[in-house]
Amino acid sequence: MKYLQRPRANHKHLHHQRPWPKELVPLAKQHGYGAIYRTKLDVKPDSTDVDKAVAKSVEDKRYEQLLGRLESIPVIGKGLMVNLKTDQRKITRVAKQPITPPMSQLLTPFHAKVRRESGKAFRDRQKYWAEFLEHMPTDRFTSNAAINDIHQGFDLRPDAMLSRSCTPATVARARNSVTAVLNWATWEYRLDWTLRLRQLPQHKPKTKKPLSHCEQKELVEVLFADGDETAAMILFMLQGGQMPSEVARLDRTLLAETLAADPPFVVIGNDYIETKTSLRKRVVPVVLAADLIKAELSGASERVAKAADSAATVNKRLKARGFKATGHAMRHTFKANCVAADVNPQLTAVIAGWTGSVENEIMLNYGAEGLANSEIVKSLCEAQTKIHRHLFFSN
Repeated sequence: MKYLQRPRANHKHLHHQRPWPKELVPLAKQHGYGAIYRTKLDVKPDSTDVDKAVAKSVEDKRYEQLLGRLESIPVIGKGLMVNLKTDQRKITRVAKQPITPPMSQLLTPFHAKVRRESGKAFRDRQKYWAEFLEHMPTDRFTSNAAINDIHQGFDLRPDAMLSRSCTPATVARARNSVTAVLNWATWEYRLDWTLRLRQLPQHKPKTKKPLSHCEQKELVEVLFADGDETAAMILFMLQGGQMPSEVARLDRTLLAETLAADPPFVVIGNDYIETKTSLRKRVVPVVLAADLIKAELSGASERVAKAADSAATVNKRLKARGFKATGHAMRHTFKANCVAADVNPQLTAVIAGWTGSVENEIMLNYGAEGLANSEIVKSLCEAQTKIHRHLFFSN
């Protein structure tokens, strides 16, 4: 099979060997890629043709990416190389050392300089970025010349995702994850990139049904009977639409102080703790299952912070108890409760961190003691009591 060779008889594995174009050989040697492209494969001479073809396809892709990287190195002129022994002379291209990383390595400085992600957010961005790179024809150095390859990646990847039955919303989320990295690179390296992305197909998202009042009452009774960390976490999420990832990032030292206050409350996203948006930094009064939440929420936060998927524990508990809902349904349920209770939308926006809230950052500057004595928190507590009045019989 072309380019698959066994360098020596005593070598057990095949190697993928492919020459660089003649004009790029000096550049390849100058930048440490050698006179030819050579890499060891996991296949052996007696492996099946299918295994050899798969291995060859992977290495052909890597070769093309490296070829694009070499072609993107800026050439500043031509030079003359002389072999002093034979007096043989050869004209070569003189290139300057690139000052930007290859496209495939952009994610590392992005995480180091801009967004320190962890857990699911980190894994998702890594996955989206890797899938995007698979659809780029080459792996150029980050430069203006890479824009056509970027657009090709954006053109091919949505088609591949849609063919796997991914919804346009999922495709858009993956694309936004990649564009965040590229937009940062545009500013960081002073590039002239202008991303022109094709429109995705129209898609009507599935209706996200909140829990009814009867279902909420049943859920509260079940969770009180469970009386453990997961139960406390779900009861807390029901009172403000918190996401499991937000519970995982709670400041547990501050949590002990605020839950001991009168009325008890929880601060989401204080100081340097990140939230999805600045509005998500907020104060959530605890009016339902306060004793259980005081006893178990800190332990729940510590446990989900160590979990690979912070939402999995909540979703499994809801499913095990017979509820066709996920942890995210608590947020939609809280919204429905707010509307049904006819509470001031400004107050509900403050509790849940929705658009329209203007008090969140002001409140978080009060400190724990100031918050406990603030009129704003007392007003939020009154609103929270009204929102969940249909559940107090279960407490």
